[in-house]
Amino acid sequence: MSSADKKGIFEILIALFCVFCVAVCQFKVSSSTVLLMQNFGINNMEVGLLTSATSIAGLILAIPVGALIAKFGFKLIGLIALFACAIGSCLGFFTNSYKVLLFSRILEGIAVGSIFTVVPSLIAVVAKGKSRTFFMSVFSCYVGVGQIIVFITTNLIVDQSDPESYKNLWLLTNILLLICIVLWLVFIKPSQSESVGTDTSITIRGLYKYASLWIIALLMFFYISIYKGITTYTMPYINSIGLDLIFSNNLSAIRAFVGIVTSIITGLIIASFSKRKHYIAGIIACILNFFAIFSVWSYTTEKMAIVSLVIVGITDAASLAIFTSLSPYLLKDLKLVGITNGFITIGKNLAILSVPFISGSTIDSFGFGPLTFVYFIFGIASLILSILLYFVNAKSCAT
Repeated sequence: MSSADKKGIFEILIALFCVFCVAVCQFKVSSSTVLLMQNFGINNMEVGLLTSATSIAGLILAIPVGALIAKFGFKLIGLIALFACAIGSCLGFFTNSYKVLLFSRILEGIAVGSIFTVVPSLIAVVAKGKSRTFFMSVFSCYVGVGQIIVFITTNLIVDQSDPESYKNLWLLTNILLLICIVLWLVFIKPSQSESVGTDTSITIRGLYKYASLWIIALLMFFYISIYKGITTYTMPYINSIGLDLIFSNNLSAIRAFVGIVTSIITGLIIASFSKRKHYIAGIIACILNFFAIFSVWSYTTEKMAIVSLVIVGITDAASLAIFTSLSPYLLKDLKLVGITNGFITIGKNLAILSVPFISGSTIDSFGFGPLTFVYFIFGIASLILSILLYFVNAKSCAT
């Protein structure tokens, strides 16, 4: 391995650390929903808005960030994202107002909408061949890594009898984000991109012509809507069947750990896949997602809960790893891989934004049971879109 390759891997590892820290910031609401509901006197829909608020800025910024990456590079855009996240987290730590807390989550969403586009774009450019696919899969671990850190540390630093102790979690994210800013500033360097094809004439205005981008965005919307809803409302469901916050966070940590292992294993498996097999893997993942859909909101005991959330962790992580690692190939010029990741981020953020209105409102009005039917419809939509994505790219898969 050359010195340049070693520096590239080190740069990727720093970028991944920053992604995982931003993920901790993103998911901190999920582990403290009961405390936030008690402290601010809010309902399921309102706490859902706190989880989805990060998607507002992300939704607006997703495509522009991709274009800005192509123009200004990873270092500047990533640094701005981390600063915005740190400011939002600090604001959330000091406030006692729900409205201000909601606004702070929107500021944190600048990082969510940017860093989750910046880092996979950086990986696509810096890494090559099998290592590119593997590191893309590791990147997709940000969901599991962020959640496992959040759920484990919440049990250690938060007092479930003191609603205001949720601020301990916000303090932790402030410290992590400060470390990220320093590491990014010192170690992330501008990198030259390489082309994997001849599609270098694409313009931002011409993106409407590229069906793959819109398909992957819709696919991520339906797929993430399922798993973000499950993540957000696991704790309220656990409470509704008589289990406590500690068990809920431990259960979520198990799910996250399973997800991390699954993402790494998936990355190792698909690293040697041809493009055709990669797209077929996406179709299979969408089929397997139905096991997760029908295993949630049905358990009534601790053992059943563990089995259900393990199934959810495996299917969620494998699917995200597969779809994320497709991003370097949907547009053939790696200079524009940020655009592809921008569309993926749009789909994710639309899903996150929809959680309180779809999942939260359904729970508040009808309970958890009917949500399974909603997720089943989303699962069908995801499967159809994954098949469509394969046929739209059939020509490139054959070359």
